[in-house]
Amino acid sequence: MATLLENPAKKATKKSVKKVTKGKTAKGKTAKKERHARPKSKSGKFPSIRKLMESLLGQKTMDFDKAMATVKKEFPDSAFSKKHYSWYVYQIIRKNA
Repeated sequence: MATLLENPAKKATKKSVKKVTKGKTAKGKTAKKERHARPKSKSGKFPSIRKLMESLLGQKTMDFDKAMATVKKEFPDSAFSKKHYSWYVYQIIRKNA
């Protein structure tokens, strides 16, 4: 027979029950997903596509075709597209504004 001090419902609290669900750890936090490795620059001049885009934006005659050719030359495994180009231009201009 349970007394007032021994509450059977209290034995199964969140802390005592270790439940692992899909994509979550035992504490209920979302598990971090593995990130893909960043593409490497062929020449080694640029650590990231963003740095390459910043250098390209410094030139007066920069357009999508020139940027696409340069990015594919430096980062051949990249999935760079027109959407990426627009995003980089917006981010860099917004940062410098």
